[in-house]
Amino acid sequence: MQCNELQAVLADDELNALSPEAREHLSACSACRDLLADFSTIANVARSIPAEVNPPERIWVSLRAQLEAEGIIHEPQSVAEVRASWWEGFAQLFRPRALAMAAAAVLVVAGSIYLINRPAQNSNPSTAKVTTPAVKPTAKPSRTEPAPEQTAAVAPKRRPAPAPTVAPSQPQ
Repeated sequence: MQCNELQAVLADDELNALSPEAREHLSACSACRDLLADFSTIANVARSIPAEVNPPERIWVSLRAQLEAEGIIHEPQSVAEVRASWWEGFAQLFRPRALAMAAAAVLVVAGSIYLINRPAQNSNPSTAKVTTPAVKPTAKPSRTEPAPEQTAAVAPKRRPAPAPTVAPSQPQ
């Protein structure tokens, strides 16, 4: 085993679980023995350090002073609470956005009321539907006289409108 292979084994595995090849290399190589001794010392010292250590107060003071000097943090400033008068609150209602929203709401309500209450009349008689009541077929009346039920139900026949005439244009 070579030194770089042993370093990879030490980085991947625990220090106590070394293969026989690694132990053989350590007995012959003083540089790798020193490396293993350094790793063992670091591991032992790391186990003795508590999990959380509070830095001294002077560190926090100097850190805060440095951050204030750089302009990263600022001293908190108290803001006096100013109450708006009632007319200032009332004036907020007359901002353009509030007025536009109120106008849209009025238009929606007015349109809804109109659609609900509008009369169901057609102003154009040509588009009005002509409804004729359904006539039940009865016994055949004589050809000379129509049955009395049919005379009241028959609507007058309408003549179709004449088609418009277009004069042919003469080529020049």
